[in-house]
Amino acid sequence: MAIKIISRTAPLGRMALEFDGADDYVDLGTKLQIPGDQTIEMWIQPGNFDEQRSPYAKMDSGEGSIAVNTDATVTYYYGNSTELGQFQEFNTTTKLPANMWSHLAAVRDLENKKLYWYINGEVESAEAQYDEPMAAEGSTFIGQGFMNNFLGQIDEVRIWNVARSGEQIEANMDATLAGDEEGLVGYWRFNEGYGDIAFDETSNGNNGQLGGGNAANKPQWVVSTTPAGLRTTAEQSLVKLSYGQPKPLIWTIPILSKSAKPVEIETTAQEKPVPGP
Repeated sequence: MAIKIISRTAPLGRMALEFDGADDYVDLGTKLQIPGDQTIEMWIQPGNFDEQRSPYAKMDSGEGSIAVNTDATVTYYYGNSTELGQFQEFNTTTKLPANMWSHLAAVRDLENKKLYWYINGEVESAEAQYDEPMAAEGSTFIGQGFMNNFLGQIDEVRIWNVARSGEQIEANMDATLAGDEEGLVGYWRFNEGYGDIAFDETSNGNNGQLGGGNAANKPQWVVSTTPAGLRTTAEQSLVKLSYGQPKPLIWTIPILSKSAKPVEIETTAQEKPVPGP
């Protein structure tokens, strides 16, 4: 009897995307519409702060966008109008370091009418001005938006339709998620390491197209040096198969990503298991 196991593993280990600051971006498509509570998480390494740049964007006056500013602070935008210019800006006082990784999380908690920034777990807050953000039909982008294109590296982007607490964010900021966590609507690990697609690790199919299909606008795959992914919260990340009694052979295979190149492992067992001692 032949047993085949299909496991997906990153071909080069943990990877990230590097953006050139000119025209690189990832198009996540149009399905991500979050007019209620929201949490946007990512690891980010800005190359410099010479211009205001967009690591993530949907709509400034709608569902939410993020900008990295020339003073090394970060701004979250959202609003309830299709007209540009009608939005709330929520700026951090914390400054990001250049060429070093920082974990960002922007939280919109409409039930309590609060906005939160978590920079490497440190919290800042503000009152939320709008109760119902305007849903937009356009694409969601990583590395491109209403400012200049992002310069630097981005990894582990997570989009939620719930307001995550500071405790939840800090507990999982360095962990690999299962992809089926409550409220997680988009999750990109960027561990593919090749190709034109950054796969969504949730079941929602919000796969990102590098450069929007244009090779000249594709960010580059690079080895990730973030702390993210060094541990996993996914209990279902291990698959065990057994064959034979009373002492079965057991294979344990990690399933860490739906996105990377499949690796096929094949083993053949005898028709009659060999009895154990």
